[in-house]
Amino acid sequence: MALFEQILKNIGSQSRICRQLYEPRSGGYHLPVRMQAERLSEEAIGTYRSKYPEVRYDCVELPVADLLASLVLNTGSTTIIETGTSRGFSTCHLAAAARIVATDAVVHTLDAKLGPNRFFESEDIAESIVATIGNSLEFDVQDRLDGRRIDFLFLDSLHSFGHLNREIAYFGSKLKLGGIIVMHDTMCYDGLALLVLQMQRLPFFEAVTIPTHRSHGDRKRSCPGVSIFRKVAEFKPSEVTLPVLLPILETEAPFMNSRQIERVQGPLSLDRTYEIMVGEGGARGRNSTSLLEPTKLSRQG
Repeated sequence: MALFEQILKNIGSQSRICRQLYEPRSGGYHLPVRMQAERLSEEAIGTYRSKYPEVRYDCVELPVADLLASLVLNTGSTTIIETGTSRGFSTCHLAAAARIVATDAVVHTLDAKLGPNRFFESEDIAESIVATIGNSLEFDVQDRLDGRRIDFLFLDSLHSFGHLNREIAYFGSKLKLGGIIVMHDTMCYDGLALLVLQMQRLPFFEAVTIPTHRSHGDRKRSCPGVSIFRKVAEFKPSEVTLPVLLPILETEAPFMNSRQIERVQGPLSLDRTYEIMVGEGGARGRNSTSLLEPTKLSRQG
């Protein structure tokens, strides 16, 4: 069996159905609201697009799920941590690829609140997944991984500069040399983009940011994007813990709940790209160019 077909077999029926409900024009899925606790049915696939015309965005884009699986396969990763479980769509793809690498591979997926009917429940792939409820920063890596180092990190939880930086400092210090960190949504949240710009200046990583296949039905809006980091030098958590410059920009606050909004006083003085944008009239709006667009990066002084 070819590798891709084996991954599709391994991900389980719920994720396979979800793949068929992907809407390429928007990058969303014709799915029921997550908390409705409705298990997807093969027999009802033909009705979902009309039954749920409003697409949902709580699963990563289909090409991103395939990218994650490819990265796991290519790097031979078997000890994986994911922050931000959602429906478990990306979780299943990570685990399906890791299981090809080694039958005892495991994905630890962490979320503050795990919803009902996660895609891996009642599926064979669940044997390769350990789901944990709680703050990702309170996850005891040493105890839960029995001393093994992390091979692969997929970070897609709380979308703020401060929280993501703390996740990288905490988990990244326990990542093996040559291990991979993938961060989702770095082109559509400026707090995350600012963190990527700062991390790229540290001597511990190689990094690239690429656009992803999601427009939210609005071609003017920045796509989510992914940033991929490879660890090239060991570090202590304190060496990558950055000053909390501005976790959430004012323009993004309306799209986040109160728990996610961290307000910090003082100027954002360490990033030239942001300074340029402020000089042009303020922080990015919802339909503005991402901080990580090459046209912006090329203008840094």
